[in-house]
Amino acid sequence: MDLPQVANPYLEPALLDDPDFINQADNMRPAIENFLRRHDLVDVIRRMLVDSAMIRSIADASYAHVNGFEKLVVMRGVAESNQVRLNVWLPGRARINEDIHNHVKGFSSVVLCGRLRLRHFEIVNEGSPIGSYLARPPSQNDGDLLEKQATVSVEERFSADLPAGAHYSIDHRQLHTVRAAADELTATLVFMTSNRQQGPHVLRQGPDRQTIPRTCFSEVDVRDRLEMVFSSLAGS
Repeated sequence: MDLPQVANPYLEPALLDDPDFINQADNMRPAIENFLRRHDLVDVIRRMLVDSAMIRSIADASYAHVNGFEKLVVMRGVAESNQVRLNVWLPGRARINEDIHNHVKGFSSVVLCGRLRLRHFEIVNEGSPIGSYLARPPSQNDGDLLEKQATVSVEERFSADLPAGAHYSIDHRQLHTVRAAADELTATLVFMTSNRQQGPHVLRQGPDRQTIPRTCFSEVDVRDRLEMVFSSLAGS
């Protein structure tokens, strides 16, 4: 399935002029730091909120993720080569235990508001068995297809608590989970690399083939989430 492009005139002029973003290094932290140092994210979100076409474009590419957050794709070029998104965890909602997973691309992120707990895992020779599934994007809007590739064991290697303002980068191979604080709005700004790899892989129990549903967003959903992030950042 071809993923929709999201042209964003409020982000692209700044990002497409930045060699750290264009070169798409595995670690995108310099590009995020450059952007936040030179530009006012609150103003960018404010301008997006009054652009109905922009809201519609974001809604077409965004959805509620099975891992408990809401994925707003605010910029995506051809073949996802320059993707920027906001991940949002709403306050007052029960936090699920994420599946241990990696990503098809590396990314760098900054916690805009709220708090996250990041846990890193590695495959080991002994331990409780768990299925390793290859995730494939949906051919329709019915969800991602998971196909079991192997049975593995994993062990947690380290964890970190990340407050607002913390930066972190994840290599595409890195198995991890993140969990947001339940009592407050949490949002992250995410810059994805263009170094696409096979995957992602998801560790979970269950049958050899599983479908993970995607709950797509309406324009009202997108506007509501952006307004929440805007209010939190403008008031900080």
